[in-house]
Amino acid sequence: MSLEKERVCDNVIYDVVVVGGGVAGTSAAYRLNQVLSKKGSGDIKVLLVEAKDRLGGRTLTEKVNVEGGQELFDLGGQWIGRTQHHIIWLMKELGLEYYEQYAAGSKFLRLSDGKIRKFSSSLKVSFVGLLDLGSVITKMNRMSKKVPHDDPCACKQAEEWDSMTVDTFLKKNMWTKDARELIDIIISTTSGVTPKELSLLSLLHGASGAGGFEEMMESTKEGAQGFRIKGGAQQISELAAERIGSENVWLGEPVKLIDQSNDEFVTVVTESGKEVKTKYVIMSAPINCVENIVFKPSLPMDYHFLAQRMPVGHNLKFIVTYKKAFWREAGLSGEIISFGGAPVIDGCDTGPIQVVLDAVTDNGTPALVGFFANSRQWRKIELSVRRREVVKQLVEYLGPEGGDIIDYVDKDWAEEPYNGGCPGNFMTTGAITLFFKSLQKTFDRVHWAGTETATLWSGYISGAVQTGLRAADEILNRMDPSLTQDGLLKSLDNESSGD
Repeated sequence: MSLEKERVCDNVIYDVVVVGGGVAGTSAAYRLNQVLSKKGSGDIKVLLVEAKDRLGGRTLTEKVNVEGGQELFDLGGQWIGRTQHHIIWLMKELGLEYYEQYAAGSKFLRLSDGKIRKFSSSLKVSFVGLLDLGSVITKMNRMSKKVPHDDPCACKQAEEWDSMTVDTFLKKNMWTKDARELIDIIISTTSGVTPKELSLLSLLHGASGAGGFEEMMESTKEGAQGFRIKGGAQQISELAAERIGSENVWLGEPVKLIDQSNDEFVTVVTESGKEVKTKYVIMSAPINCVENIVFKPSLPMDYHFLAQRMPVGHNLKFIVTYKKAFWREAGLSGEIISFGGAPVIDGCDTGPIQVVLDAVTDNGTPALVGFFANSRQWRKIELSVRRREVVKQLVEYLGPEGGDIIDYVDKDWAEEPYNGGCPGNFMTTGAITLFFKSLQKTFDRVHWAGTETATLWSGYISGAVQTGLRAADEILNRMDPSLTQDGLLKSLDNESSGD
């Protein structure tokens, strides 16, 4: 995307400046452009300002070596689900297609006892363990239904559940080691944190906005990992931003100041010294990045308190490419669920692999995608060692062909500038009941977006789209309430929530 990086808009007042070029920010910019262009408001000006030298935020699609050349793979967020109607709507708007995550065939499970178990339907844990797992998931599903997705603080048990970690709850409600280890794997992979760090109410709120725990966890077509995007997820942001015009997109421009002290306009200043005036701002950067921006007048303290209680999760994700999808030929799905296995190097309490899934592209290019166990430890190990140990474990599960790789790449999201982690910011105990309402509360002319502010599919790509549409509609309503009479956001919310 070409840029007008030399231009400083001292004499132009934009209608909206969107800070952050991830899925939420570009969705907001797209919605504003869509509505205003339909109304013939050709003079409306929207500017998108992104700190990185690329769009996409926590989505990142890069070329990886494959047989005969290179292919695009997602190293960040990549999956969507059938009930995620916000992202499905946007993809249709942008002309993007999706395809089913491959899940047919036998799978592997390894817990802390080190045994590799092969299974096809029921998880290969003890009968008592299955009962234990089913019981706790049923209980959490019932509890999540008591948590309103649009206002978790309205739950009668909000104070009690927000004062408790997920770990504390599971210790009180599970009695088998294998079932407990399995649910720990699932929670840490989907959230990027351990159950010891996460507020129970936060997890229940996420399940409430997703329709249940199975929907959040599963890689079948019924779950959140049910489908993949042809060509990769980063193009969502790139194509959405194209609709507002490359001259209205600034890359490599971290915002350092948002000044609302003038009644007529808001001044936005970047670190390079560019200054732009606007009527409204949409802030879609992660909350940990917002802390690095100076606001005049100052942000209310609740925002700072919230940021302190919403640290960033951590995932270390890898892609391995092959000459052929030999696991499919052997009747395997490519799926591995593991507690990591025994330690293999100093400094890491377990082996490397936590979850692996089939990553064969829509073009048929063979690959596997996976996530590290104990990623905060493994990120400190040099790349060549990570590669070696991942491939060794794949051979343990899949046989000698698992070691005949073409390429290996991984992505440590802790090193990603202006993110500092992935899949997102999580809520520690007390954060929701004390400060949740600040997540969406407009600060004068600054409106908030970002998947953490979503009421449906929070933490997912679809949640990011929902918040971009919401922030855009808030501003459109301030401009002219008739601009949102299409009821798009309400319709998508109702579809995604099952109302």
